[in-house]
Amino acid sequence: MRKAVVVAPLVGLLALAFAVMPAASAATARPRPSASFSFRHDKVSTRTKPVLSYVTSNLPAGVRIYLQRQFGSAHAWKNVEQLKARRGTATAPAVALGEYGYRLHVMAGHRVVVTSRSHKLYSYGTVPLSALCPADGISCPAHTIQVGDTIFTYVLVGNGDYPDYNPALELNSTSCDSLSLQFAAAYDTNTSDSAYVEVIQSKTDPQYGSTLVGTIGSFRASLDGGPFYLETAETVDADVVMNGTASCYTPSGTP
Repeated sequence: MRKAVVVAPLVGLLALAFAVMPAASAATARPRPSASFSFRHDKVSTRTKPVLSYVTSNLPAGVRIYLQRQFGSAHAWKNVEQLKARRGTATAPAVALGEYGYRLHVMAGHRVVVTSRSHKLYSYGTVPLSALCPADGISCPAHTIQVGDTIFTYVLVGNGDYPDYNPALELNSTSCDSLSLQFAAAYDTNTSDSAYVEVIQSKTDPQYGSTLVGTIGSFRASLDGGPFYLETAETVDADVVMNGTASCYTPSGTP
């Protein structure tokens, strides 16, 4: 009977110890390493170095923190900058016109400690209006015409009997965020008539421009990335001729 009395409390204590051990182990487990970042602006010009803010936590001693971006058609990740501090701001090298993926990559020796979620950066450059034309199956050879006392080089022609506009260029989507045009009526006599241009988009209000016949007008439109029509009209029996550029992150003006 004495043995039974002694053994029972001992068994109870052992069971209690094993029940407490997992909870104590979980409480003292080391927090997992983490790394994250964001760009100050995820749309930049090709001449601008991207700026990012980043933060890491729970990293072991002696780690190396790299900013990586994707290269080539295989989207291979390569280091572009080593970050000295464990948090803060940094600049990355400027990149050519294009769309790029970036991430943080933390190494300890040859071992990967943690890799952040990737983010896109869009680098915008100047693209000629003629580069957008093949997108809807038309060509844009350069021609010249006299407008007032100026020889005007144009690559796109439109028409329309104002106030009715006709499409001169149609894109289902675009990598461009703005369009800058010079335009005129192909008419060699100064009159009180005018030439008109407009940009129509599904998610943005229409944007308009006009110029008197015998003058070269300027027009700038913001683009929202969705479908857009560039349309023209005039109050004189003449075509509307156009030239210009767009700000895009692809050379073709389409994603």
